[in-house]
Amino acid sequence: MRTLALSAVVAALALPAAVWGQFRDLATNADGSRLFFISALRQQGTSQGLYPKIFALEGTTVSLVFQPQVAPSDPYGQYSVGPLQAAGNGDWVVYGTQRNCVGGSSCFLNEQRGAVFVGRGGEPEPLGANSRLSRDGRWQVTYSSPGVMLSYFWRIDRRSGTRTDLTAVARPVSAPSVALNGSVLIPAFERLLLWDGTQTRTLAGKVAAATMDDAATTVVYQENVEAPGGNSIRLRVVDLASGRVWPLGPDDRDNFAPVLSADGAWVLYLSRTGGHAQAFLSRRDGSEWRQLTDLRSGVREAVFSADGRVAWVAAGDGAVYRIEGQSGAMEQRLATTPSVTGPGSGAAGSAVFVNGSNFDKVTAVRIGGRTVEWWKADPASLLLRLPWDFPLGAAELAVAGGDERFECAIPFAVVEFAPTLVAAEHEDFSSLVSESKPVRPGEILHLYATGLGPVDAAGRTTLPWEWRWNSQPGPLAEVLYCGLAPGFPGFYQVDVRAPADLASPLVFLQLYLSPQAGGWFSWILGIWPVSQGLPP
Repeated sequence: MRTLALSAVVAALALPAAVWGQFRDLATNADGSRLFFISALRQQGTSQGLYPKIFALEGTTVSLVFQPQVAPSDPYGQYSVGPLQAAGNGDWVVYGTQRNCVGGSSCFLNEQRGAVFVGRGGEPEPLGANSRLSRDGRWQVTYSSPGVMLSYFWRIDRRSGTRTDLTAVARPVSAPSVALNGSVLIPAFERLLLWDGTQTRTLAGKVAAATMDDAATTVVYQENVEAPGGNSIRLRVVDLASGRVWPLGPDDRDNFAPVLSADGAWVLYLSRTGGHAQAFLSRRDGSEWRQLTDLRSGVREAVFSADGRVAWVAAGDGAVYRIEGQSGAMEQRLATTPSVTGPGSGAAGSAVFVNGSNFDKVTAVRIGGRTVEWWKADPASLLLRLPWDFPLGAAELAVAGGDERFECAIPFAVVEFAPTLVAAEHEDFSSLVSESKPVRPGEILHLYATGLGPVDAAGRTTLPWEWRWNSQPGPLAEVLYCGLAPGFPGFYQVDVRAPADLASPLVFLQLYLSPQAGGWFSWILGIWPVSQGLPP
């Protein structure tokens, strides 16, 4: 008799999913009153594109700043946007772009990165690869990515149009900073340099990241240092007038991701404590040090207003908080919101597993504007069931919940069949097949699957599936039943006998279908360890 619950079968397909930032690449203006961020979510009630867009948050109002242009054939998976930089007065943003190239040497010999300037009027202006601006927008630095065939590194005065070639100074390996006076901080190979327009100074050896204040008086850099038990991440402060260097942050843990106030007096950074990164604020000399956050999910990124009064942090669970630097008062401004990473299709009448994050916040699921049944399998997996009468073709999968101003949607296609194995159960229904409980030669396996297509009045599949062991033209499998799984709505059950003469510790079951349009569809349904003992 069957003893396993649906939850046990569902758990067999629980896939780990990264919790990525629904609200990411934070940037703010000089007084912290306006937050800019990138999100692929769309505002409720809009038809915004299903790819990353730039938004602004002021008070409780969210507005779309810019929807980047993407190739029509490539709107979702092959084009990324970020990082983001904002003007001190909030009048412009600069966003980076990257083409996710697939094509061998052409991908690294030719530049795949870009940057775009967007002013209040909304007209985009291409700036060149890896571009950053000074806070007032006067100075621009732009450089080619490492390995690109045509190499360049320029500082540009956007007021006069004057270009200064810095390729003889160094080639950046990560983002430079440019001060209001045009000085450039350059993380180069095995050294950190400062170019002030006439001369170059070496400030440190190899660094992982570095930042500079607006007046080019203070630099904070991040380096990896050897420590017992492995490398540690530490911060160092450089006073450019005296050349003095001193550590910043506790010496017993990792400190990283520094952000300076405009005058260089205050440093916001992340420090790992209790297993998570948290936000800390300190004067550059280490005094008035305080912890700003103690979030259960930790802090993923943090930005600082130029006046040193406001910090914005994105938590590990996706929520965004505004923090008053002096009082420590913290307020959530963007709530944790579900994020969907896939799949991009599902079969009519079948259960569909949806991967993503924060599904404990879900309040509704729609496909093509139609509400569908759903269950939360775990925080990173939703279980849906598509109605049998759902029309085939392109649609959208939309998930509501969390921050009521947004919803998550991805392109989704409803198809006739989309086979996926969920689990394999032993003949006596006592347990799932696993490495510790392998298949026995000649045993009848109960397979649970989704997406096997239409069924007849008796619940058996009607598509001409062909089941073979290992691969075609391997032996046909003995299929005793293939149809709807009793008691498991949306799932199929396939009862199949394992070969009696198993010679390999692994066994493959391949599924074939010859569509009417011609050509074979094939899919490996599963891999199981096999008992080397005698048949029962």
